[in-house]
Amino acid sequence: MVKKCLLMAGWVLVGWPLQGFSAPKTCGTETTPCEHPRRLGAVRSVQITQGAHPAYPTVPAQSCDRFVLRLSQATRYLQMAGQTTANAQHHVTDESACVVTGQVKLVNGQMGTWVIGEEREGRLVWPDGRVEYLYCSRCPSPPFTPM
Repeated sequence: MVKKCLLMAGWVLVGWPLQGFSAPKTCGTETTPCEHPRRLGAVRSVQITQGAHPAYPTVPAQSCDRFVLRLSQATRYLQMAGQTTANAQHHVTDESACVVTGQVKLVNGQMGTWVIGEEREGRLVWPDGRVEYLYCSRCPSPPFTPM
């Protein structure tokens, strides 16, 4: 994560600044992970396959009634969310008790499965097993928990 943060701040790993940048910056906070730009590609369709449901067996299903993620909000999340690491997502963000799952299909034909949690964290799983860990500090609440 640190390497990515330094690269985003305009520093190469040996410490030489890239043109147009001057000093390293920090990213993320104690409660939000670093978010790195990502390009999803042109989206053909987004589908919700399961509305709000417990992320863990110990979460009562009724507690997820308050997390309502509309299709337009899921689409916007997938377009706005930054990429983070599994480690940052697990150790920095609160884990959502409730999640919504669905499918995304890109114009190039690539399909993936997404999971978006009420605490603004998510992941996108591609058929080859690759997982993109996501976080969206810019996504509004509601439907997400206020920061």
